[in-house]
Amino acid sequence: MTSLEEMREELREKFERIETCNDILKKLRETDQIYIVDHDVPLSISKGLFNLLDARRRVEAEKRGVPQEQFEFEDIIALLLGL
Repeated sequence: MTSLEEMREELREKFERIETCNDILKKLRETDQIYIVDHDVPLSISKGLFNLLDARRRVEAEKRGVPQEQFEFEDIIALLLGL
């Protein structure tokens, strides 16, 4: 493969990834969802549920004297599940 062909193939692959990302973002907007990617397993939940859990996370962090940035989303889920 020539370098021009390699460049075209690389650009085609990048374009396909961008299209996939745009499709995902469009679907999330249509369904009013939030996609949480900073976890071991990405998670999609409704914006309302996310806001409720995040508010509870901040309250729990304050109760425990932990900086909010250190009391993570997984921590509030574990607390609510009794883990």
